[in-house]
Amino acid sequence: MAIVNSKFRAGRWTLILLSAVMVWGLDLWLRHRAPHGVAQLSGWLYFPVIALAAYSFGRYGNNDDKGDDGGEDAEGAPGGARHAQRVLEAMPNATFSVDTELRITQWNPAAERMFGVPAEHAIGQCAQRFIARHWLSRHPLRLPRNVDAARATAVDVVCLRADGRPFRATFSSAPLRDDTGKCVGATVLLRDESARHLDNRRIRQSLRGARDERDQADTSNRLKDELLATVSHELRTPLNAIYGWVEVLRHPSGQPMQSQAVDAIDRSARSLAHMVDDILDVSSLATGKLRLERVLVDVERIVHDVTVTMQTMANAEGVTLTSSMSATTGLLLGDGERLRQMLTNLVSNAIKFTPRGGHVSVSLEQDAHWLRLSVIDSGQGIAPEFLPHVFDAFRRESNAPVSPRRGLGLGLSIVRHIAELHGGSVEVASRGAGTGSRFTVRLPYDRPVAAGVPSDAVPGPTHPSTVLEGHRILLVDDDDPSRESLAAALRTLGAEVHEAGNGREALDALGETMPTIVLSDLAMPDGDGFWLARQLREIRAARGGMANLPLVAVTARADNALRRQALSAGFGAYVAKPVDLRSLARQILTLTSQ
Repeated sequence: MAIVNSKFRAGRWTLILLSAVMVWGLDLWLRHRAPHGVAQLSGWLYFPVIALAAYSFGRYGNNDDKGDDGGEDAEGAPGGARHAQRVLEAMPNATFSVDTELRITQWNPAAERMFGVPAEHAIGQCAQRFIARHWLSRHPLRLPRNVDAARATAVDVVCLRADGRPFRATFSSAPLRDDTGKCVGATVLLRDESARHLDNRRIRQSLRGARDERDQADTSNRLKDELLATVSHELRTPLNAIYGWVEVLRHPSGQPMQSQAVDAIDRSARSLAHMVDDILDVSSLATGKLRLERVLVDVERIVHDVTVTMQTMANAEGVTLTSSMSATTGLLLGDGERLRQMLTNLVSNAIKFTPRGGHVSVSLEQDAHWLRLSVIDSGQGIAPEFLPHVFDAFRRESNAPVSPRRGLGLGLSIVRHIAELHGGSVEVASRGAGTGSRFTVRLPYDRPVAAGVPSDAVPGPTHPSTVLEGHRILLVDDDDPSRESLAAALRTLGAEVHEAGNGREALDALGETMPTIVLSDLAMPDGDGFWLARQLREIRAARGGMANLPLVAVTARADNALRRQALSAGFGAYVAKPVDLRSLARQILTLTSQ
């Protein structure tokens, strides 16, 4: 009978060993091939093996000496503890047992490898020693003093290796019983989930990144829609004024209002041009393509020119515009056109939000290393909560009184960028609504010694009707309305203007007209401006004539890269449409006097 029992028990332990190997193989297959949700349940596969091993431990664990000596245990089965130990050693995952006080009583080789702690050091230790304190503070372990407390399934836990490094794991446990069926501890199966946890973290980060990108795309689309709506509104407003006054001029009864109509059309056209320039400048700033053309400029003259130019706008709005300059020098290296644009934006913004009867002043001061350019108004002021956002693009104070000419909300953003490109800064101060505001631009200077008069300091025409008298201008443009309107405007300044539709017509007309200057568009279908410039260079090299014939590029593309290309091709100046006639006249006088 003992022999039968021995064979029966040997077969049962062999079955346990084979079952453990099969379960381990199935677990590996599920973890790598099955879907994520199914793979997480693979820990349940070990429960039959755990239960069978627990049964063997509880029934035959007290006969280790007999098993080791080859004798019989309580039921005559030789080597029961030895077979149980072999089962533990065959388990691929960490498996250990604890008593009712959570002291470790069994510790298999997989647990040694996982924690880096040998069995002789682990047995007798409290299991909490191998669990992170922050996890225990939120999830206290239950003492396995009854069957319910000893049973757990797929519980996530943060464990500690021998060197103190934490890692994620999942444990399941089953109760251990004695001969009377009383719970005397638990057998714990622990599986290292560090790789899965890292994979899940990467997946969460990818999902979070995808959500952030989607939110950014939604925000970008919303801002784009708001920008298009704002641009549409702001462009239609001056266009509506232009259409209305054109109809007035067409009607015979509108002749007495001709002067008023011309002024209104001029203001609307300049407003349109200003908005287009702002949009292009913001695009250049966003792509990093905005570059400064640094020369020696006189900031005092810029202040004078801008205040004179903006005086008409201030008078129309019923606002007093004054300027004061106490700086001993206004010379610095910078881009004169950009500085003029910056100051124009500030003054225009101050006039726009100052009610009738208000006051706007522009001042230029100097200290040891800085020029301070200030624009002070007595307008509606700025709320304290909006002050940090004043220079943000497309940001406008939502509760501010609506101005009939609010614009796109780009002017102050461009002011900040221009100041920073010059190495300076801009700041705003206001005590709140109704108290006015003060914008201060700080520009660095190093007391430069003027080697000559700055290029932007050429005096403007004092007698506009005769300033170009005696000049013969060849105007080349394939757009008939644009060419005819500019030719008519130049004739009002006393110039003799000849027109050509493309570069080839201009080349044929050179011998007859003998111009003193050529104004040419760049993009034309039959001989563009660059082609014409090359032909003039070849004629100059072959004949030696027209050595002093200057070229001015007049184009609708306000592009710095194209501007540099045109200047390197032989053009003496670059003028963007719509053309400011007074600025163009100043360019013509400058080039023809050299």
